[in-house]
Amino acid sequence: MRYLVLCDWPSSSNYHNEIIQGIENYCKKKGFSLLTMSVGFWESNFYYEKSRYQLYNLINHQEFDGIISFSATISRNSNIKKFYNYIRSMTDLPIVHLIGQVPGSHSIVFDNKTSFLELLHHLCRDHGYRDFAYISGGLNNSDGVSRLEYVKQVFQEYNIPLPEERIFYGEWDLQSGTIGYHTLKEFNPRVIICANDFMALGVYNEALKDGLNIPSDLVITGYDNISADGFHDLPFTTVEQPFSDMGERGSVMLDKLIHHENVDYLEIIPTNLIIKESCGCWFQDNNHQEEESVQEILKDAKSSMDQAIIDEMDHPERNHLVRNWSKLVQQLVKQDMSERKILGLFNKLLLHWQRKFSDKKTLIFLNQRISILEKIINDHINQHMLSSAKKKKDQLGLAHIESDAFNEKVIVDLKLEHKGDLLQRIFLSVEKLSAYIILFKAQEGKKDFSQGELYFAMMQGEIIDTQDFPGISLEKELLTKDLWPKDFSSLLIQVLFVRDELFGYILYDYQADQADLNDYLYRSISRTLKALETAHILQYNNQCLEKEISLRIESEKNPGIIERT
Repeated sequence: MRYLVLCDWPSSSNYHNEIIQGIENYCKKKGFSLLTMSVGFWESNFYYEKSRYQLYNLINHQEFDGIISFSATISRNSNIKKFYNYIRSMTDLPIVHLIGQVPGSHSIVFDNKTSFLELLHHLCRDHGYRDFAYISGGLNNSDGVSRLEYVKQVFQEYNIPLPEERIFYGEWDLQSGTIGYHTLKEFNPRVIICANDFMALGVYNEALKDGLNIPSDLVITGYDNISADGFHDLPFTTVEQPFSDMGERGSVMLDKLIHHENVDYLEIIPTNLIIKESCGCWFQDNNHQEEESVQEILKDAKSSMDQAIIDEMDHPERNHLVRNWSKLVQQLVKQDMSERKILGLFNKLLLHWQRKFSDKKTLIFLNQRISILEKIINDHINQHMLSSAKKKKDQLGLAHIESDAFNEKVIVDLKLEHKGDLLQRIFLSVEKLSAYIILFKAQEGKKDFSQGELYFAMMQGEIIDTQDFPGISLEKELLTKDLWPKDFSSLLIQVLFVRDELFGYILYDYQADQADLNDYLYRSISRTLKALETAHILQYNNQCLEKEISLRIESEKNPGIIERT
């Protein structure tokens, strides 16, 4: 059995990866194969998004038994029915829609109402708060619309005003929380309710920079419980959505549809209210359990962690702060801890320091310096990647390679005939053993999305000679059967583009719990291909220049020869 998953941006969204991981878990148990296709946002105004629609035309639906679609996020809800009709016009395969409901089709959604209403009543009834501001998600999304309606509904019950100027309309990301906080803080609200945890995190970080204590100075609540998977360990009172469970349930529903079993059109998954200290419960509860020590915060790190570093983290001194953080990050990176995990750990350390220090100046200083942390992490990850690459250099026969995807540049100093070795090194550096890259052919200066050329292929770590595959009909050979075993487990397809230019796609074995590595791989490959293309152009130009110089020298020696350029 083969499942096809359609999603927008798996490597950039935490809940996407959790859902896909749930689908993976079910497929592994049943022995099914899984292909995840990153198709971008539907009817986007950006050129590179529109170009991604070509991926829909590359699907040979006869190769699959059913489809799981993230229809609500792909279409951003506003065109969900139109998007469904488009997919249905291409195939009659069974389809299950996740996150958003498609009328007349099989859908699985979360109960966004019950737990969120509990959260709102908890703030108004149990704490007695009356001074609110709200950071909403985009209203082109049904969750953004419904959560705002629930806020207004509960506030009306308690006769609490919510003027329009106290509502900030964000886009579900960290930056929306940052901008929203600075927009709303002039009203000095006692409580800022956020439509998701990412925006709440943006508010949290900015409030700490302003020297505010959470929750004694400002109450913050979120939605999603991104703490659940260790991305961040945040103190937010929030609503938990079991994303992995949704993936498994979607897989079960699709399995039943494939086998022609009767299935209800709509399944609703309950959510849970998670009460933490950001709403004031911990602040009011004198019997709250004793705070975690730094040793407990770092318990997920390997046992080889230097005790001296742990002790220094418990007493961060201004003069040595960045040095100590750098030492800690270096050890975590060597243990292959991801960027997200490290940032989550430091957010937990921030909470520890917030509770520990009564001196607000020290707390403000710490939060101002936390902005340096991302650069420290990136520097150490790049150095670690480069070190690993150099160890493999001799095995692959490469002259010299430096790759720095996090700073969005790829420097390649090697002979062009070694391009396969370079790509192999990048894949192996993130433990991908099977992959191939297809570049769209150009016809009269335009990309031909129906024809492609196999540019690179690797099976079980070994490079395959692409000369055996001179031309590929993409509509029939999206999965090149001669390259991939029939029973592949889990693959991901992503388009390749740089600066809005779409030039091909990459397919590789995929694990949903490795989002950071997938993002690194995707960006590295895109920029490396563009660097190689530039190198080809330079090489060709140099050859033309050398030929022209040679002709000029010859013409000077023999004036009778006609100059040619």
